[in-house]
Amino acid sequence: MVIHKRRWFSAGMMAVMLLMAGCGTPESNAPSGEATAPPEAQETPTTTGQSPSDVTQAPPNRTPASGGISSTSEEEVVTSYPQRATFTRLQAGDLMCYTQVMDPQGQVFDLGATFEVCDRQSELINQKVRLLYSLENVADCESNEPCGKTRQEQLISDVVLLGDSWQVWSNGQWTVTVGRMELGDIGSQGMTYYGCDAQNNCLALDEGMTICRNGICNMTWSNGDYTYTLSSEMREDGDGPTRLLVFQGERELVNAPGMKIVEASDS
Repeated sequence: MVIHKRRWFSAGMMAVMLLMAGCGTPESNAPSGEATAPPEAQETPTTTGQSPSDVTQAPPNRTPASGGISSTSEEEVVTSYPQRATFTRLQAGDLMCYTQVMDPQGQVFDLGATFEVCDRQSELINQKVRLLYSLENVADCESNEPCGKTRQEQLISDVVLLGDSWQVWSNGQWTVTVGRMELGDIGSQGMTYYGCDAQNNCLALDEGMTICRNGICNMTWSNGDYTYTLSSEMREDGDGPTRLLVFQGERELVNAPGMKIVEASDS
């Protein structure tokens, strides 16, 4: 009877061991040294507003304001075109004024312009100029007949004559290009002005003159009741500090010191 009890006990123990082996989970069979994430760590995280694919694939120039991909800014487009050049051809066409210009390095560009630029052909041909660009609507038709469709093109919209002598002044916030300085002798009019602030708000003027008195030399342009002046102190060793002054009548609107020549025709 004792022998029978031991055999029964041994058989029972073997059954229990087999049962325990059959209940093992995949995690218990993982190789040593490899951790298995708990089920809650494998759940997909929730997001607000965007799916994970939106976050990882969104381009760096996505703008919150528009919610879409921002196009190349006008300033970036403009800088791919020549800023200073000489007109070698201007011809009015059906859609725009077609021009050819040569930059200071001798590279030739075929560029579109507004019809107003072609109207100045006799004044601009073979002249050194500062080119101003803007996005303009032009007809987008398969024939010369009006169809009511338009597209936007980057065109030369205005031109500032530079002449043989010109300078670019800047203090890091304001930038002023002075052209046709050979016509700006004291008391004479003819200099051109193209000034921009830090936000790239720009203004083109002409018929500027130089006035010197009491140790101060002013290059001055007028636009209605506004006056724009580059004012320099005269010193024995050369020009002293220069500042940009803007007045509306007698009221001073801008007093920007530290203007320095950063580029010039004779440099």
